[in-house]
Order: sequence, then C-alpha cells, then structure tokens
Amino acid sequence: MISKAIEKLYLILFFLTPLFLWPSSSEIFELNKSLLIEMIAIFVTSLKLLQIANVRKINLFISEVVLIWMILLVGIGASVLTSIDFVTSVYGAWGRFQGGYLSYICWFFLAIVLASSDFVKHQIFWKKIGYVSLISASLVVLWGLPAQLFGFDLSCLIFTKSVSNNCWGSAFQPAIRMFSTIGQPNWLGGYLVSVIFFVPYLWKKSKNKEKFILMILSLIIFWGIIATKSKTALFSLLISLICVFCLFFCFRFLKFSKRFLVMIFSIILIVGMILFSIYSATKATNQKMGSLRPTDSFLIRQIVWKGSLNGFLKLPITGSGLENFANLYPIFRFPEHNQTSEWDFVYNRAHNEYLQYLATTGLIGTLSYLLWLVWSVIFVFKNKYSDNQSFWLTGAIFSLWIGNLTGFSTTTTFLFLSLIPLVGLVQIEEKPHFEIKLGNIGSFLLKSFAIITCAYFWFQIINFWSADKAYQRAQITDNPSEASLELLDAQAKFYHPLFAEKTSEALMRSAYLLSSDTANNEDTKYSFQQLITLSNDIIQKLITSYPFNWSYKRTQIKNGLLELQIDPSINNIVKLTNLINESKYSYPTDPKLDYFQAIAYKTYALSLNSKSEKYLHFQKALDAINLSLMKKSDWTDALETNAEILQLLGNKV
Repeated sequence: MISKAIEKLYLILFFLTPLFLWPSSSEIFELNKSLLIEMIAIFVTSLKLLQIANVRKINLFISEVVLIWMILLVGIGASVLTSIDFVTSVYGAWGRFQGGYLSYICWFFLAIVLASSDFVKHQIFWKKIGYVSLISASLVVLWGLPAQLFGFDLSCLIFTKSVSNNCWGSAFQPAIRMFSTIGQPNWLGGYLVSVIFFVPYLWKKSKNKEKFILMILSLIIFWGIIATKSKTALFSLLISLICVFCLFFCFRFLKFSKRFLVMIFSIILIVGMILFSIYSATKATNQKMGSLRPTDSFLIRQIVWKGSLNGFLKLPITGSGLENFANLYPIFRFPEHNQTSEWDFVYNRAHNEYLQYLATTGLIGTLSYLLWLVWSVIFVFKNKYSDNQSFWLTGAIFSLWIGNLTGFSTTTTFLFLSLIPLVGLVQIEEKPHFEIKLGNIGSFLLKSFAIITCAYFWFQIINFWSADKAYQRAQITDNPSEASLELLDAQAKFYHPLFAEKTSEALMRSAYLLSSDTANNEDTKYSFQQLITLSNDIIQKLITSYPFNWSYKRTQIKNGLLELQIDPSINNIVKLTNLINESKYSYPTDPKLDYFQAIAYKTYALSLNSKSEKYLHFQKALDAINLSLMKKSDWTDALETNAEILQLLGNKV
C-alpha cells in the first residue's frame, strides 16, 4: 500500500513539476516548482519511514547512490560553511531556489528513497516514467501553442482573464519564442530535448499502437523545441545524438563494455566543455559594443565567464559559497560588461554551470559535482544485462550537460539529471549489509517522528508560500505604507532577510512621502524621523550580518539618497559619500555608484545658500558623473544628469 503510494508520488513528480506555476507568487515558475518538489520529497521520505516502521526492520545498504550523494553534499557543503552569505547558500538565490543547499538535500532524499524502493527494479516503472514525462512535455508545448498561433497565452487567459499575450510585459514575448509553463525559452528547450530521448528508449519494446502514440508525442515535443528558437537546445540535441551514435558504434564494433564506454565519453565531454569555457572566458572581447542595441548573448556570457574565472582564482578552494554568484560577480565584474545591453542586469547565475561551480564552490565542490555527473551516466549501466536502449538515456543526460555549458540547471532539468540514472537499478537485487530490528516502542517512535516531521516541514513551506504572496503584494503596490504592512506580515509568517531589506526600503519611501507633505507639523516630523531611524537600523543590521551582500549595500545607498532629500545636512552627505566610496572600493567597475555620488552632491548643493559651497559641491557632482560616463559613456541617465549639472554651474551645454 505505502509502496504504491510512493510510486504514484514519483509519477506525479515527473508529471506535475513541468506544468506547475502560480500567479500570485513573486516568481511564478521556478519558485513554485521548487516548493512542490520539496513537499513531495518530504512526503515520500515520511512514507518511507512509515513503511520501515510497519515492517519493524531497518535494512542498511552501503549503496553507490548514498555514497555518491554524500560526496556531493559534503563537497558543496564545504562552500556553504565558508560562504560569504550563508542564507543565500542554504536557500538559494531568491526565486531560483534550485541550487540552494536545501534543494540538494531534497534531491538526496528523493534519490535514496527511490533507490531503496522495490518498484524501481522493474522495467514497467521506467516505462511509466517515460510516458508520463512525454505526456507532460507535450502538454507543456500545447499550453504554449495558442500564444504563438492565435496571439493569446493560456496563462494570461486563466490568471488575468486577458485574451492576449500582454500579461507577460515586453520582457517576455511568447508569440516569438515559446516558454509556456517553464519560464524561459532556453529552459523549455533544454527540458524538451532531454525528454524527447524517451521516445527511442521506449520504441523498441512498444507495440504498434504505442509506437503511433510515441510518434505523435515526439512531433509535438519537437515542434516545441523549434518554437523556443533556442540555439542552445538545438546544439545540445545535435551533440548528444552524435555521442549516442558513437556509443552504439563503439559498443558494437570495438566490443568495449558499456560502463567503460560511457565513462570515457563523459570524461572527454566534461573536460572538453570546461576547457572550452576557460578558453572562451580568456577571449572575452575588449571592444566597445554599445548598449543601445541588443548585444549578442554569447559575447555577454564570455564576459561573465571571465569574471567567474577571476572569482575562482581569488577563492580557489571553497569559492564564495554555493549560490552566491550574485554577490561575487559585482566584485570581479569586468569593465567590458558596461558596454553591453545587459550591463544593468543582476547576474545570479554565470550561465555556465561549470564555471559557476568553480566560482561559488571552489575546487572541492566542483570536483565532487563532476564526479557525481560522471557517476550518473555510468550508473545507468549498473545492471550488466541492461538493454542497449539505455544508451538513449545517456543521451538525455548528455544533453543536459551540454545545455548547462551556456545555461544552468532548473527544477525540471535537474529532476531528470538526478533521478533518471537510477534506471540502472532495474533487475538489481541487493542484500542488506546490516539489519536493525525495531520493537513496538521503536516502531511507534519512528511513525511519530515521520508524521510530526512531515507536518512540521509542510507547515513551514505553506507559511513560506503565504509569506511570499505577501511579499509579492508589497512589490506591486505603489503605496509604501501598504508595502511596509505586507512585508511585516511576510516576516511574521516566515523570516527571510530579503523581506527585511524591502521593509527598510518601504519605510524610507514612507518617510520621504511624509516629509513632502505641505501640511508638515511637529507630529509629522517626529513620525518620518522615526521611520528613517527604523529603516536605517534594519538595513544596518542586515549589512552587519551579511557584509558581502551587494543588494543590501545598494539598498542602503538608495535609502541614503532619499534621506538626503528629506534632510540635506552635512552629516547625511558625509555618511552617504563615505558609504558610496567604500562600495566603489569593493565594486570598482559599477558606473551606478559614481552616478549615485553625483546625485548626492547635486542634492546637497541645491540645499546650500553659500555660493562658494554650492559651486564646490556642484563641481564634485560633475567629477563624479564624469567618472560614471568614463565607465558607461552612452548611459542616458548619466548624460542627462551631466547636462543638468553643467547648466547649474552656469556653462553652456
């Protein structure tokens, strides 16, 4: 009974994860998929504990699956312990929770529960997984089809009652490139490429009716791959197909063992991709590309890779900490990035999984990750009697590796990367190395632990979901007072430093609006001063706790600019310019810091009565804006501010 329930949950996991999204979350795709995976991981683990309690016997295996996952968890765990931002390493970058240490723990439990289940040893289970994955992928494509063919996205229709594609805004254009329920065209393309390998895997042992179904599903999925217009997806499909055909050829004519063949191919492929990444990073262009027109995405990636490599060379052993790329990259950001159309983007990913691991987890984490990757394709052939069709599943895994050369793992792709290798357990019978018998009390305690633990963690996830909805409401309101209340509500449900950061920001905006009230009186003045103090206290505590978090420092500077407009005193201008100078030392290539400094000096100068002092600070503002323009010569905001300052100085523009 419990075994059947666990099997059903894994089928639900493969079916529902690609389709799952929720409109009221701060990030409707990956965040919700991550939480769904966590809930299923907790549920199947609890059910497994209940199953053990029922049979009153714990069978302990020295399993390859457990050992390789423990090596991975220890390897990347070293970077978590030495992380420059521990919370980010544990949870992951906000909205991209796949990759945080908690997500790896969930995948670990999903893998060991699956590996220890009897149904995993039967080919029929993997046939079900194949069909469920193909049907789910086809539904994903069909969901995105109306946006391309008829100009209305089904998500827009259901969530906003809009018969159009407009609910996504200008940044997402599903009529041009399909992303459906996955989130981005490249993510969708990578997922569909990995799934389509189930078609040849299932083909040989399928009946004619099943082959017809497989053919229809493959056509739908291939249409989806084309509709994403993802070069990465097509490239990974081509290279992985070449790898599979080479494996077939070498096995048939050279008579090597399957495990030896895939080991050699996987090592060559990984070494080749890492060498290509390093070579591309060192060849990042130095020419000015201009940011008014879209820059070629690969050129931008080369520049980001160059910064990643530099970050690794500075922190080679354990890196900056798992998932801390957004905090690391601004420190090592090269000036060339300012000349691209994506110069102002926040990069929480290197768009190269291998360089990202080097930069964030160092040699220890990267080597454990690469060992896990090589093991994953070798393990597909753990059963020496495995069918040659299993070569197609190595193709699916290879396609994900290749896709990660210019991208990164998402929830849907990592689902395949972590669990598909366990197909190697088909027909494998392992006897337990140790056996522990449970009495009545032991069985009762284990059942109680399983139920209480499951209930507790589900409660925490539901609380987090609710807190995120409050956070999203705060993000979309124009009223900072309402935003503050929503953020306080979010923190009451589930504390995360991001909520505190946004609370500080909202409080300072509330203070600014209160100070602008023409009917200003002593009570109002006291109120906005209290808000300023509270805002500054919150952000300062965050920076004290997380001194390398660039987002918190940037928020503190923006708050300081608002505070200076409220009270343009000598203390505030000195405090703010010192803060900006400290940040410029840590982040020397960021043109925004010089721009902020120019705005600060200009704001202060406008409040002065002394002409000499006014002139002096306008001149400081001009010097700062010129530094900004040296880093980013075509930035419209900086050019307009430069012209404004020159006019204030009395010069002709």
